[in-house]
Amino acid sequence: MNQDRATLLMAELCSVMERLVELQDALYQVIRRKLDVMRTSDPADIMRVCNEEADLSAHLANLDAARRRLVGDLCETAGMARPSQPERVTLRALSQALNVPGRERLLSLGESLRMKMLKVAEANRTVELVCREMLAHFRRLFAAFSTPNEETGTYSDKGARHAANGAAVLDAVG
Repeated sequence: MNQDRATLLMAELCSVMERLVELQDALYQVIRRKLDVMRTSDPADIMRVCNEEADLSAHLANLDAARRRLVGDLCETAGMARPSQPERVTLRALSQALNVPGRERLLSLGESLRMKMLKVAEANRTVELVCREMLAHFRRLFAAFSTPNEETGTYSDKGARHAANGAAVLDAVG
């Protein structure tokens, strides 16, 4: 094993992992802001936050590709076969195969990254639930405007409810 190369690759991997942790935290903050702007129903703000989220996600994907490349390089340097799927190599197995400075730091960063990713996943589940509820509401609203039936009646000037007659609003406007 080339000790100098392994040390250099380990330092680079730790640097990439630090950046991944930072960006996962930033992504979590953006998702929380997205939930806040969804409450305001301001389409421009929602699109701005969604674009920010997309930019962060793209940057995270690029860093993750760099992480996988570095893991593959470290495997080769440690005398292991280069994995066809570096994402399946655990950081623990990699750190055990290498005797270089930074192993403990790598494991710590891996745990931090895992915790940040779990927070992001939970926030995304919340966004998904909100979006499902919004879509269900829009379906009911659209149905009320497009199909006249007993459930989508109108009110008289005295407040009595009765069935709608004639074309529904969305049918009338095309």
